[in-house]
Order: sequence, then structure tokens, then C-alpha cells
Amino acid sequence: MYFAFLIDVFSRMIVGWQLASHMRCDLVLDALRMALGTRQPGAGVQLVQHTDQGSQYTAEDYTQVLDDHHVLASVGSVGDCYDNALSESFVDSYKTELIADRVWRTNAQLELATVTYVGWFNHRRLHSSIANRPPVEHEREYWARVALGFETPQAHDQADLRDVLTASGNIARTLSSSVGRRRRPGQQTIAGRC
Repeated sequence: MYFAFLIDVFSRMIVGWQLASHMRCDLVLDALRMALGTRQPGAGVQLVQHTDQGSQYTAEDYTQVLDDHHVLASVGSVGDCYDNALSESFVDSYKTELIADRVWRTNAQLELATVTYVGWFNHRRLHSSIANRPPVEHEREYWARVALGFETPQAHDQADLRDVLTASGNIARTLSSSVGRRRRPGQQTIAGRC
């Protein structure tokens, strides 16, 4: 089984994911479409999708969906482990907290466990990078501050965008293989990996 996922770099929330028995473009397209359902660009917000140079992420169908939704594509450099640190960290957590020392008898069993894990990861798991809060709580607090006028979602200058582009990402490992920085408010960066 292959697991593709997209993480919002600001909140560490898994915003899109898909499991499949293949690593074709459909796998990552399904995960991307799920993420786009919750992370649409809005007032002053530019979505940035950061991945490695895997063929699924450079495929014409995938890049067309990015273009159709006005998502800026960012591709990591070859052999650079720093630009995908957030994704690698999640893969390590997923394998350690869910996969290790378990036997999955069916793909459906693994998929159900993954759904449960993603829900727990987004709603209950504490993340040190966001003040030891779960992603949902971090986002809820941010949007409450926006509603009260303490925060203003806004686009940032090119230097900020460059920082976000190098924040995290990457793709393409099987579940059995081994194995950031925070975005600023107003920038919706999603890091893709499978």
C-alpha cells in the first residue's frame, strides 16, 4: 500500500490523504483534491504545493489541477533532505505510532486505521512546533484572533514566499520503506508526499 498526504505547514494539519495499492498519478490527485476542498486561496492567500521531483507530481494531469486552482508548484532539489523535513517527520510518526509492530490482514483494515490515525493526528496529537497544541486547536485560535482583529490574513513579500517554498514537502516512498518551518499567517502551504 502507498499513502499520499498533504500537510498544511502553518497548522501541521493533514488536509488531504489517500491510500492505494499503486503509486500512479491518481493516488496523489485524490489527496490533492481532498486538500483543495479545505485549503482554497482566499483574500490575499496564495496556495503553494511543495513536493519532490517524483513523476506523479510532475505529471501533466497533476500540474493541470494545480494550475486550474491557481496553486503555485514548488519542487524540491535533488538530494536535498532539508526541504522535505516536515513530510519525513510525519512519515516517521505515522510508521512509529501506527504501522510498527502491527500486522494488517487486509487493505481495508489499514485504511480504517489510517482514517482513525489522521483524525487523532489532527484533533488530539500535540505538536511542539505549534505550542504543544493539536492542529485543529491551533487553527481555531488563529481564526478567532482574525475575527477579533488581532490577526490579519495577508500576502507576504517575496522573501517570505521563498521561506515557505523551502519549508517542507516531498514524496514517494512505500509504507515499508525507512523512514520546517512554520508558514506565516496568510500563506497556505501544503506539503505533499506519498
